[in-house]
Formats: sequence, structure tokens, C-alpha cells
Amino acid sequence: MQLVEFPQQQFAQNTLHPVLWLSSARSLMGAAEHLTEAIAGFWQEPGPEGKPLEMILGADYQKIFMMLYGFAIENLCKAYMVTQLNADERRRIVEKGELPGKLKDQPLPRLVEEKIGLKVEIEERKLLKSLEEAVLWAGRYPVSIGPGPSAIKNEDVLAQLLNMPQGISSDDVPRTREITERIMEHVRILLEKHKK
Repeated sequence: MQLVEFPQQQFAQNTLHPVLWLSSARSLMGAAEHLTEAIAGFWQEPGPEGKPLEMILGADYQKIFMMLYGFAIENLCKAYMVTQLNADERRRIVEKGELPGKLKDQPLPRLVEEKIGLKVEIEERKLLKSLEEAVLWAGRYPVSIGPGPSAIKNEDVLAQLLNMPQGISSDDVPRTREITERIMEHVRILLEKHKK
């Protein structure tokens, strides 16, 4: 298999084009929405035989849903952030194919509150932190990526996986959609102002 080189000029054009960041965010959200039926099954009352494996997997699907929405929020924020790059940052993208530090990984609450200036409530900030956890590890791995507040402390990992997962609740899906819609609308307004 031959690798196709991504031309530096194309990299720069794509990086600096807000619409492509928005398109990527929409694609991520669309992919996440395909998981909602399985997630809903997880939150249903179990039958007399308990929850079948497919229902238990709904907890994992919810973490993946949140991971995809976390990536979408990151892309929404960066759609605006690329319009705010200074001349030197743009030049480095065009000439060297390097992303400036501000376009690399940053905590979701910081992206939302500081980089795009959206005011969030305490509960929304907690949700953004949960989405960030999903992006960093919970949507990708069965355990945290190191010691810390989100590390699995119980030695019985199987019991944890089969019990109600900590950190997710039945209202996470609608709340995640809600905050993402707010962020999307806020970014749309920012981009409209930037055009003028």
C-alpha cells in the first residue's frame, strides 16, 4: 500500500478554513447519534433475567458518545480559533506545516470559556470535564491512563464494569446535546461577526 502525501499547502488551507472544522464537528456528532438507541437500552429497567450484554455495553457506548461529542466541541471551538491566529502563527502553518500550541490539545472547559468566551454554569463545566475525560480515556480505554481522580481504585475491575458506571447518568446524552448546541450557536455568531 502506497501512502499518499498530504501536500503542505493543502494542510494549511484545511487548517485555516473554519468551515472544515465545523464540518468535522457535525460528522462527529452524527456518528455519536448512531449510538443513542443502545445507550437508551442501558438505562431501561432490566427484565427478570437481568440486563443482557447488549444493554451493559450501552454504558461503553455512552462513553464513546461523549468522546465523539467532546471531539466535536473541540472542533467547534477551533473553527473560531483559526480565525484569531496572528500572522506569525498563520505563516508557521503555511511554511512549516506546524500547528500552533493553541490549536493542540487543551482542556474543554478552557476552550469553551476562555477561547470562545462562552459563559457556562457550574453543572455545564462539570459536564465539559466529563466530556474531556471521555476524550482523554473513558471513551477509548477500559481504565484511566494513570493514577488520579478518575483512576479505577477498586481491585475488582470486572465488578466495576458490570455495575452502574460512575460518572455517567441517564441525562448526560440530552445535556451533552444541549451544551453542544449552545456552543455551536455561539461559534456561529462569532464567525458571523468575524466576517464583517
